[in-house]
Amino acid sequence: AGNDGRNEAIETVGTPAPWVISVAASGYSVNQIDVASESVNGRVTAVEGTAGRLLNLTGVITGDIAVAEPLKGCTPLTNAEAVQGKVVLLSRGDCDFVTKIANAEAAGAKGVVVHNNVTGAPFAMGVGTGVVNNNRIPGVMIGLDDGLAIDAAVKKGEAVQVTLDPSFVNNAMADFSSKGPNKAVNDIIKPDIAAPGVNVLAAAPPEKMLGDKGNNFTYQSGT
Repeated sequence: AGNDGRNEAIETVGTPAPWVISVAASGYSVNQIDVASESVNGRVTAVEGTAGRLLNLTGVITGDIAVAEPLKGCTPLTNAEAVQGKVVLLSRGDCDFVTKIANAEAAGAKGVVVHNNVTGAPFAMGVGTGVVNNNRIPGVMIGLDDGLAIDAAVKKGEAVQVTLDPSFVNNAMADFSSKGPNKAVNDIIKPDIAAPGVNVLAAAPPEKMLGDKGNNFTYQSGT
């Protein structure tokens, strides 16, 4: 089907021929976190990514939220004492997600919640080409409004506790899979079927080619 689903256009499907079967990627992925505070309570939409360690490997992570300084986390955090042993709230922007999570981990965080910096749905934080990922803590993304609400609660002095749980999952089509009316025949909706294609543990070359040098296995996503 293609991997252009995130551009939010009505037609993103890559197969022009209506008689050819289009396949989307699907998978089980964390789609919520639990937030408990005076002003923010309940499940919040969240998307797990491979820029951090997957929750099905770390297990449940529960802790109080600390807001990172600087908020985007592109440089070493200056409030490491406040971050130690907590889940850190960061903002998207200015650097890759692997760097953000690595700086939080270096400051002593046990998990990361990144909020989007624009309106719209959160998405899976991936690992860019050529980026070496040695992160050992998990990370999820939440929407801008939810992130600002959590930030405000912490800055008001509330204790905000979050739970990242690998059981908070759904089996759904990946947001990156192309979708929508077929470009040749608009009354045919694509894709036709879905198959596993999210965070698939796959063999990788030990020498650098398409993967990072030294990684014999890596998580891959795609259609």
